[in-house]
Amino acid sequence: MQSYQSDEEQVEALKAWWDENGKPLLIGIALLLIGVFGYRFWIDRQLAQAEQASIRFALLQQLQQLDPEGAEAQLSSLQQEFGSSHYALLGALTAAKMAVEAGDLAKAESGLRQALAQQPEPPYRDLVRLRLARIVLAQGQVPQAEEVLQAPFSEPFQAAVEELKGDIALQKGDRQQAAAAYTRALQGLAESVGRREIVQMKLDDLALQESAG
Repeated sequence: MQSYQSDEEQVEALKAWWDENGKPLLIGIALLLIGVFGYRFWIDRQLAQAEQASIRFALLQQLQQLDPEGAEAQLSSLQQEFGSSHYALLGALTAAKMAVEAGDLAKAESGLRQALAQQPEPPYRDLVRLRLARIVLAQGQVPQAEEVLQAPFSEPFQAAVEELKGDIALQKGDRQQAAAAYTRALQGLAESVGRREIVQMKLDDLALQESAG
C-alpha cells in the first residue's frame, strides 16, 4: 500500500508540476518551433532574393556593352526590388563605369552618391567613396573630392586613397604634399602590384618637375 501511495504521490506531484509549468512549457516549445521555422523561412526567402538579384546583376553585366538602355532598365529594376542587396550596389558601380565610359561624369557621380546613401557595408562603402572621389576630382571639384575622402578608410584601400590624395595635392599645385602622398601610397603597395609602376611614374614626374625648376 505504501508503494501505491508513493506512486500516487508521484503522480500528484507530476500533476501539480504540470499545472504550474505545463502551459509555460508548451508556450515555450511553440515559440521555439515558430522561431525555428520562422528563421528557416527567413533564410529561404533571403536565399531566393539573393538568387534573383544575382540573375538581374548578371543580365546587367551582359547588357552593358550590347544594350546600354536595357542595362539601365535592369539597374533600375535591381535597385527598386533589391535595393539593400550588395548586387544593387555592384549594379550601381557598373552603371557608374558605363557612365564614365560614355563621358557622363555627372551621371556617374549621381549614381554613386545614391549608392552611398544606401549605407552599404564598410568594404563596399569604401569602394564607392573611392570611385566617387576620383570622379568628382575628374570634374575639377577639388574641395568636394577632399570631402569624400575625409572619413577613414579600411586598410585595403589606404594605398589607393594616398595616391588619390597625391592627385588632389597636384591639382592644388602642392608638389611637396603630392610627393609625400605618392610615397605613402608606394609604401602600402606590395612589390607585385602593377599599380606601383603608375604611382612610381607619378613620383618620378614630380622629381623631374622639381629638378627642372
